[in-house]
Amino acid sequence: MKIIPDGIETFLQLAPPTLIIQPDSEFTILYANSAFYSVTGSKPLDLIGKSFIEAFPENPDNLESGNFKIVRKSFEECINNKIQTDLPTQKYDIPVRGTGMFETRYWQALNTPVLTREGAVEYIVHVTIDITGVFELAKKEHRAFEVAEAKRHELHTLLMEAPGAICILEGPQFVFELVNPTYQSIFPGRELLKKPLIEALPELAGHPLIDVLKNVYASGETFEGKEVLTRIARQENSSTEDIYWTFIYKARYDLENNIDGILVFGFEVTQQVLSKKKIQESQERLNLAVEYTDAGVFDTDLVTEKTIRSLKHAHIYGYPDNSGEWTLDMVRNHILPQDKEEANEAYLKSFQTGILNHSFRIKRDDGSIRWVNTTGKIVFNETHEPVRIIGTVTDITERKELERQKDEFISTVSHELKTPVTSIKAYAQLLHRELGAKESFRVGNFLDRMGIQINRLELLIRDLLDITRVDSGKLEFSESVFNLNEIISDVIGDLQLITPAHNLIIRENPHISLKTDKHRIIQVITNLVNNAVTYSPAADNVYISIVDNKDFVVFSVEDFGVGIPEAHVPLIFNRFHQAKNTNEGAGLNLGLGLYI
Repeated sequence: MKIIPDGIETFLQLAPPTLIIQPDSEFTILYANSAFYSVTGSKPLDLIGKSFIEAFPENPDNLESGNFKIVRKSFEECINNKIQTDLPTQKYDIPVRGTGMFETRYWQALNTPVLTREGAVEYIVHVTIDITGVFELAKKEHRAFEVAEAKRHELHTLLMEAPGAICILEGPQFVFELVNPTYQSIFPGRELLKKPLIEALPELAGHPLIDVLKNVYASGETFEGKEVLTRIARQENSSTEDIYWTFIYKARYDLENNIDGILVFGFEVTQQVLSKKKIQESQERLNLAVEYTDAGVFDTDLVTEKTIRSLKHAHIYGYPDNSGEWTLDMVRNHILPQDKEEANEAYLKSFQTGILNHSFRIKRDDGSIRWVNTTGKIVFNETHEPVRIIGTVTDITERKELERQKDEFISTVSHELKTPVTSIKAYAQLLHRELGAKESFRVGNFLDRMGIQINRLELLIRDLLDITRVDSGKLEFSESVFNLNEIISDVIGDLQLITPAHNLIIRENPHISLKTDKHRIIQVITNLVNNAVTYSPAADNVYISIVDNKDFVVFSVEDFGVGIPEAHVPLIFNRFHQAKNTNEGAGLNLGLGLYI
């Protein structure tokens, strides 16, 4: 049904953007003229028969503005009071049809009620004017001056408070128009502001930087200088000194886009340059010392993996001289394949401990195999990242050969001694059986003491055989399941019988089931308790305890004897090592127990 007569519709088509709205609760749109369709980018299907909020939903990105509430309030006031209401400048984003996007618009609107003869509101005539362009222009013009002033103030504050040295040189004479405090602090007592550069700092006359300034002023090309040397006096009438600068010269333009000055931004880097020169000199001296020292010294940069090394280092790896590049990859290429995994583990572990100490075999280019020991210290930066390794390499081939020969000797002697010692032990037992009960107490005592010494000699031979098995990787283990608390009770009970001078006290011995080599565990317990007894002659008690710590078991022995000097603590697991402050009469000991 057509609600607008033809004559009125012709008039409405000439009117500004207009809607005819039904005064119901949804404010249903009944009619829109061509101007309204055009200004909102809409079609009849988008508007006619739809509520105002459905036709013009609020922008979901701007819901807090409450635009529709303001429009609704104007409609309701128009209906309730039957008066014309207007909306001054109002922001209301409209949908871009078919895209799901919204376009920001500013409007002015007028709502006029159309009354029936009975005085009821029949329609609302909603006339709008799109003032987006005018509003934006006015807003820009309104803020332009404020923004410009704020920018000037902000820029001036920034320049004056900046930590860098900043000045503005005005005109072709380079007059100091602005000098910030940092720049002025470089020249305390010298007046710079409002003076031409050469008048303020006459020492710069003839300096190449003057020509650079002139070129920037003429061409507008920015110039960057790094660690540029100038000889200038800091104080008025004082002697000149070397001052280094890192800076930028940038042309300044006026409103007509003509160059009218130069902005100078820089830093004085005198101390940094002098410090760097000292470091370079020290580095050169270090490189020279490393290169010609008689030790196998190296200094590796972990970032580049490049290495400075001494001539001795080159000789160890089979090179006639230390010329050419040397890197960590070249070291890895020389390591024998069977030693690479262990060497790499030691290298990675050094980043945790800070110390590298490892021995491995290398193959020289001539095919010869050498044993080398690498020791070094890791250098970390301020964020605790490893950046350098400094250390030495030693050729230990001869030492390794001596150790091999010694191990062969120990193995041979141990096996050769085992049979006669077993025979001696058997004969001693026969003698004890034959003579011990018949002869005097003195003879029996001698036989007992001989038996003890034979047992100790037998233990020493067993230890010697064990270390040859350890070093050759042939130490055998036989696993079984057993109760550790029973083993502790039995072993300590047996040891108590042969150590009457000490009280072996078990403090803690919980029930713990283990799967491991029972006889090796007994060997460990016996060794630790015997050490405690042997090296605490002036004490009475030795305490033994077992603690179940979930993932492992802690077996501890506490004595009150001579102790271990601090310097020897890192060495106690080395074979044949013994501290000097052991008590006299400790017996025949080779320093193998803890090693095994």
